[in-house]
Amino acid sequence: IKGSRTDTLSYTFVLSVSDGHKKAKTVTFIIDDLIKKYTTDSTNRLADFEKILPVIHAKIDKLSAKFDTPIAWLRLEWLHQATFTTWADLQQDLKRFKRNYYRSGIAFEGIREPWLLLTETELNANACLYAGNTVAHAQVNITNLDVYFKARHGSSQIPNFREDLVVISFNTAGVFIDGDTGDCHNLDTQPRFKGHRKLLPLSAAATQPIIEQSTQYLSRQVQPSGQYVYGYFPCFDRKINTYNSLRHASSTYALIEGKVQTLKSPAPYQVEAQVDSDSL
Repeated sequence: IKGSRTDTLSYTFVLSVSDGHKKAKTVTFIIDDLIKKYTTDSTNRLADFEKILPVIHAKIDKLSAKFDTPIAWLRLEWLHQATFTTWADLQQDLKRFKRNYYRSGIAFEGIREPWLLLTETELNANACLYAGNTVAHAQVNITNLDVYFKARHGSSQIPNFREDLVVISFNTAGVFIDGDTGDCHNLDTQPRFKGHRKLLPLSAAATQPIIEQSTQYLSRQVQPSGQYVYGYFPCFDRKINTYNSLRHASSTYALIEGKVQTLKSPAPYQVEAQVDSDSL
């Protein structure tokens, strides 16, 4: 690995945006000005945020064109930890993880750019480490990885995937911004909560909006039949079709409890449809 390539890692950022309806679009970029600044002044490496904002604005404008409605969610990440390994060793390491539970990103050496990053959320959202429901552990799905890699970084930069190929397993820190509320959350870096939004200790005031938003979401999942849309496989954009009385009853209980807590009486037709639903 050329030394100059690793020098860029600390100044590499990953920006993901979505309108809340379509899968997020992601782009990686390097802030050259920060590299130059650090070579002359090693203090407060990222303090000059003004050098980052214009680039972020330009990236958002470009990505926004891929959506039909305004951007609602924004996630900005940077490398927090990185470990060099080989493609063969990484695939062996994946066997230690249950499928869909690998919590790191993978970076490949690029041709036009120093490193081609695929974050944890990108890998999972595109089933790159999912070999089917008969394989219990994480495993590279080379077909899905190839398809997403081409879409993300271009076909001319597809790695050769030799066993001795040097790759980076990495984790990120970052922020998540809700465009609807204006709230900005730091992303956790602790292993159990990696990538989750950091929240203040729960209180009655802080919990109420969570209950209201969750109740509103659950209400929107009620279908004319009275059944809920129980869930989705997000990487396949497919509904979870396994449905039973226990799931229906527990969801209905949660909905009624939420309505009580928000001091809004549940609409009669909703309750009747849910309780009387006989197509479980």
